[in-house]
Amino acid sequence: MDLSRNPNARVVVANSKAEFFSGYSLSEKELQALMQPDWRGLLALGVLPNLVYRYYMMHGLAPESFPSAVAAK
Repeated sequence: MDLSRNPNARVVVANSKAEFFSGYSLSEKELQALMQPDWRGLLALGVLPNLVYRYYMMHGLAPESFPSAVAAK
């Protein structure tokens, strides 16, 4: 939520997400899913789908590609 409220969220995601996430107590698995990013992994970790979608959009990806990005392989 903090990242989605940041007015410079796209810049943070593009340039300094490791620095941003270092301020949070995250497991290695959580951090890896955020850094890769692993959309399905984030969902599997219990992140709310609307937050995963927001994070997806911050990466500049097309909204219509989100369903296939999180679909089971």
